[in-house]
Amino acid sequence: MKLFKTFSDHVMNQFEGKLDNVIAFESMLDQAANRDYSQYTREEMQKAITKQFNAILGLQDYKTASAMERRQARRLHAPEVYSLVERVLVDRMTSGWNANNAFFQEYVEQINIADGDLNQFWVTDDSLLTVSKFAGNHHDVNLSNSVRVARAA
Repeated sequence: MKLFKTFSDHVMNQFEGKLDNVIAFESMLDQAANRDYSQYTREEMQKAITKQFNAILGLQDYKTASAMERRQARRLHAPEVYSLVERVLVDRMTSGWNANNAFFQEYVEQINIADGDLNQFWVTDDSLLTVSKFAGNHHDVNLSNSVRVARAA
């Protein structure tokens, strides 16, 4: 977790001006993403997270707000919301569901340039590699860039 983030006065007001409340909320987001219901039930988490995001967006209730109000709220406060969920999203993109799947881990090598890995792939035969690339947002995910690799000598 990043220990230092800069939040606007608007966001800090929603957390009663306490950085500890922001850290607790990010911890709750992390627990929800990992389905860890040891501290709170799923329903309690959903209710608290929804309430907090509604407050940050400046809406009483996202579902009952008009389409125009939702667009304006997203336009005004999207960077603030994304700065809160950024760490959880990056973790889910790099680990996802496959972290606990031993069969998947046996046949897949994960390379993450953000972690200092090199963008190199080696095979011992004439295999066809499938590479997934995450860049930008969900519209930029290339799920099957097949790469033909010559046998290494």
